[in-house]
Amino acid sequence: MRCLYILRCRSKRFRQFEENFPDALDSLARSLRAGHPFPAAMDIVSEECEQPVAAELQQTAMEGNLGTSWDQALQNLAERVPLLEINMFAAAVQLQNRS
Repeated sequence: MRCLYILRCRSKRFRQFEENFPDALDSLARSLRAGHPFPAAMDIVSEECEQPVAAELQQTAMEGNLGTSWDQALQNLAERVPLLEINMFAAAVQLQNRS
């Protein structure tokens, strides 16, 4: 019974994440176009977004700003939130960093 409750809560959190993530990407794109560097843009977006996106992006920004490489911080995000959109976002940012 407890397991079903946990799975239901997890599913609800992922559904909320999927609903709010496009707005976060839009805010991130606007911040980058305004001239902010990627770490600052991630901080801005983590403050503006709805939960649970804000919490995950804030944790990713903290990891990236406090010594973990951005590639690893994005990989950690993809592991914490195993959604296709997050994997694509992480891959796109990692590819952009390499080129």
